[in-house]
Amino acid sequence: MRRLLLLSIGLLSVAPVFGQKFSKRAQQRQEARKANYFYGASFTFTAGYSHSWLSVSDYTLSTTKFGRSAETKNTHNSWNMGFLYDHALSKKWGIQSGLSFVEKGGELDTYYDGGLGYGPVLVEETGLKASYLSLQGMARYFFPVNYYTRFSINAGFHIDVAVSTDDYFNKWDIGPQVGVGFDWKHLATSVTWQIGAFPNVIDNSDSRLSSIHVNVGVRIWKE
Repeated sequence: MRRLLLLSIGLLSVAPVFGQKFSKRAQQRQEARKANYFYGASFTFTAGYSHSWLSVSDYTLSTTKFGRSAETKNTHNSWNMGFLYDHALSKKWGIQSGLSFVEKGGELDTYYDGGLGYGPVLVEETGLKASYLSLQGMARYFFPVNYYTRFSINAGFHIDVAVSTDDYFNKWDIGPQVGVGFDWKHLATSVTWQIGAFPNVIDNSDSRLSSIHVNVGVRIWKE
C-alpha cells in the first residue's frame, strides 16, 4: 500500500512536467503553421504526362549471314499517376516520397547490310515499352513567395520495378532524379527528370532509359 501511494505521488508530480512539454510542442507546431501554410505533412494525388527515351546505342545482333545490327533510340509518350507524401521541416527544407505507376519506352530499329556497298537498310522498327511501379524519394529546397505560394528545387532517387514489360527490358531500374516544383494552397505541380543508372535493354546493348514527367497534383490531406 505504501509503495502504491509513493508511486501515485510520483506520477502526479511528473505528469505536469510532461503535460507542459506536450503543450509547448503543440504550441510550437501551431505557431509554425501560422507562419507557414505548408508546414507539417501532406498527402497528394498526382497525375501527368511522361516522355521517355532510350539513349542511342548501336550493337551487332548474332547472325550467320552477312551483317545484321540494331539501334535503340527515342522516344515514347505516355502518362503516370500516383501519390506523394510531403513533409515540410521548415520554410526552406522538406522531404518527399511517393509511389506511382508509369509507362516508359523507346524504339528498336533493326538494320541489314548485305555487303554489296549499299550500306545498312532498315528492315524493322519495334516499339518498346514497359510499365513500372516507381518508388521515389527526394529532398526539397523551398523558395517561399507568400503564405500560400512557394517554388522548390528537388533532388533524390527513383527505383522502378516492372509490372509488365517487353522481353527487351530488364525487370527493374534505379537512378537519380532532379526537378522543380510549384505549390499553391492545395495545388502541386512539378517537372521531374529521371535518369536510368543501369543498362536497361537486353541483348548486349548499353542503352539506358531516361524520362521527363510533367505532373499536376491535388493535396487531399494536410496536417
